[in-house]
Amino acid sequence: MKTEPFVQQAAAVHPTNFVTIKLFAQMSGFTEKAVRRKIEKGDFIEGHEFVRARGTILMSLSGYAQWAQGLPRVPHSAPDASGSPPVASRSEPASHRRQSTP
Repeated sequence: MKTEPFVQQAAAVHPTNFVTIKLFAQMSGFTEKAVRRKIEKGDFIEGHEFVRARGTILMSLSGYAQWAQGLPRVPHSAPDASGSPPVASRSEPASHRRQSTP
C-alpha cells in the first residue's frame, strides 16, 4: 500500500495595520501590562498608536513604527460596525496637560 506524503496547508495571512494588545505584545517585545500602562500614561495616544473598535483596543502597527522612530504622529482610525471610520479622539500625554491654577 502506497501512502501519500503529508502536506500541510499554509494558513492564509492577510496583512493588517491593527492587532490586539496580546498579539502586539508578542510582536513588539513589550508585555501586555507595559502596553496598557503606556496607554494609561499617554505614551501611546488614541488615534495614533491605538484605536478603540467595538469595545476592543487595537494597536496600530504603523502608528507604533512612527512612535518608535520618533517620527511625527499621523492619526489612524478603525472602522466601526457600520464600516465607516470613527472620528479619532486624541488624549494628551500627562506631560502636555494643562495644570489647573488655584
